[in-house]
Amino acid sequence: MVDDQSSYATGLNDEVEGLLLDAGFGRRDINRASFSQEESDFSSVATNIIAANPDVVFFPNQISSQAGGLITELRAQGYQGVYFMPDGGFSLEWVGIAGAAAEGAYVTFFAPDPNLVASMAPYNDYYRANIGEEFGAFGGAAAFATYVGLEAIRSCAAADLLSRDCVVGQLETMQLDSTPLGVSLSFGEGNQAVNSQFFLFQVKDGQFTLVER
Repeated sequence: MVDDQSSYATGLNDEVEGLLLDAGFGRRDINRASFSQEESDFSSVATNIIAANPDVVFFPNQISSQAGGLITELRAQGYQGVYFMPDGGFSLEWVGIAGAAAEGAYVTFFAPDPNLVASMAPYNDYYRANIGEEFGAFGGAAAFATYVGLEAIRSCAAADLLSRDCVVGQLETMQLDSTPLGVSLSFGEGNQAVNSQFFLFQVKDGQFTLVER
């Protein structure tokens, strides 16, 4: 488990370590490695990681040069195991940096990639024609959040009760069987999603391919 000394990386690693221990893994099964966000030479950390002979290297990171640099050095030193990143790694920028070394790596994300969802095609085409050529899953998630908010506003307006309190309250009863992103959604107390999903992708031919959700 590798971190870049950020609260994002260390916090996620702490959570995952706790889950692994609860699942029956021992502390000797888990190794931690750390370097700063300014690090650019990964040769020594890769050597230390490989010395631990891990099956999986889990690296929460949001800096593409580091995500690509670490896997490149690991593969160069002979590491053949799994390279796994959470949602901060859902960017093809680090895949492009790593090139062939990124092949087979896994990344999770909290929303489907709009580029891979057929029902998103009209939205994708409009975006490319009017705004820009490139966008990723964070763009889809932002559009999804906007869609949910507009649905709550529409319900309040239809009931002639349009106010902030109505919109916030409406979110707690939101039940969307279908959405442009192809997933259902419902909220519960505190406006927390009660049927949230994670999506697992693998790098194949330099692209993210959906494995399962």
